[in-house]
Amino acid sequence: MVLWIDGGTNESILIPFSGDFSTGFDKEAWGRRKSAFVYQIRDPGNVVIIGPAGSHEVVTAAGFGAKKVTGVEMDPLVVRVVTKEYARYIGSPYEKPAIRMVNQEGRSYLESSRETFDIIQQINNFTPVAMASGALNVSETYLVTVEAFRLYLNRLSPGGIIDLRRHGDIRVASVAMEALRQEGVREPWLHIVILDDQTLIKKTPWTGAELAAIRRLAEKWKRAFRFIPDAVLDPASWYDGFLRSSHPEQWYHRDVANLAPSTDDWPFINHYVSWGKTKDPKLPRTIAWYNRMKYFRRIPHGDFILLCILAEAAALSSLFLLLPMICGRREHLTRGAAPALVYFGCLGIGFVFVELCLMQRLTLLLGHPSLSLAVVMASLLIFAGIGSLLSRKLFAPAPSRLRLIILVNIAILILGAIFLQGIVRTGMSLGEWGRIGVAIAITAAHGLFLGMPFPVALRIMSGDMDRMIPWGWAINAYATVVGSVLSVMAAMWLGFTWVYLFAAGAYLLAGVVCGGLAAGRD
Repeated sequence: MVLWIDGGTNESILIPFSGDFSTGFDKEAWGRRKSAFVYQIRDPGNVVIIGPAGSHEVVTAAGFGAKKVTGVEMDPLVVRVVTKEYARYIGSPYEKPAIRMVNQEGRSYLESSRETFDIIQQINNFTPVAMASGALNVSETYLVTVEAFRLYLNRLSPGGIIDLRRHGDIRVASVAMEALRQEGVREPWLHIVILDDQTLIKKTPWTGAELAAIRRLAEKWKRAFRFIPDAVLDPASWYDGFLRSSHPEQWYHRDVANLAPSTDDWPFINHYVSWGKTKDPKLPRTIAWYNRMKYFRRIPHGDFILLCILAEAAALSSLFLLLPMICGRREHLTRGAAPALVYFGCLGIGFVFVELCLMQRLTLLLGHPSLSLAVVMASLLIFAGIGSLLSRKLFAPAPSRLRLIILVNIAILILGAIFLQGIVRTGMSLGEWGRIGVAIAITAAHGLFLGMPFPVALRIMSGDMDRMIPWGWAINAYATVVGSVLSVMAAMWLGFTWVYLFAAGAYLLAGVVCGGLAAGRD
């Protein structure tokens, strides 16, 4: 049977099993599965599987002798399916004493756990929404970043193995190599083996005996090597050229490929290709596949979708926001209009950049995009409203006071760009309510002052400049709609720190022009 997730945009197989590991588990049959490959290299011992979904990987680990197996599944509905409705169909593995299911996000679990594991396995963790839209290369995942791999390495036993299977194995290897370098490993390629879409990373270098065993298994199960440390398979291939290079950064943006390691600040592991076209016959298969999907042979599929959404947002916002204002209030665009338009446009862009950046950054802390959306949206709007209310009592309607508020906002954004990632990493070891509390505190620190510049500006304009107030609302709304798409594009190409800095730049420009809001007053 197949477990369909989000209408089939993602799926996991449910394999029927009697539940009797002593007589009902056929190692020869189960051993053909890619998830079983790593268990035939070494004694499984203590295993953690991130995102087991249909749980056949859990059954495989236990069947091959794992002493303890932990499945870490984020989706509570998937947990219910495999532990209740279809538990008997898959052999009720989670009723076994040595097997357990944890309903938690993978990195949050490993951050809070102090166990060491012999095998950390992660297979095809994708974002269903991105898969459904065809924009997989713009989806983010915090499970395949340099920081995540350093966490995995620190949770491995001395001879432990990370078994990761997903498209873009050469990009996965790039992340692993950078994590190993940051852990003090000088020759990280000695720790990596790549078969077809399966990357095995060892905490210590692969031994000759282990590589010989891998070769025997690969021959038995007809698995193709893409990289193995004790032999150069193809001197002209990207795998041998990139992984063995003493200067891998020279390969990060080679031709149309994007091999730079993904990080928590830039978690777009699937962003394989850049704009342009190539004729390189040695292009890795996954990158070549994405390259063939380009629109007009130059624009990556996900990038094109973003451009279409940007054009749609700009067109519809112009139609429903700007056009009515132009037709109905053309005479009001007189002296002093430009500073007001720039000011409220900057507020819209700056606010939505911060909002979406917080949603993305706090997804790592809270463990689920839906929870991050709920917490950030609710608390940001609540505290922005409180800030708006307090601004009437604390600040007189004067440009000098407005500049002070904006400077405070800029300071908060710069501090956020520097320290937010560290705060998130520290908070991940807390329990769920503790992490929610940290998220609310972070959002409150932003929202309280982000809610002040707009109402103070309206009070400054409530005189001869009140004719521009409707224009301020319209331009602010337009900038918010368009800015939401621009923030995603900025994050995908430059990283979330730059999104924060762009927001700070927008508020800085607003502070420069805010003096013009009082141009018409006596």
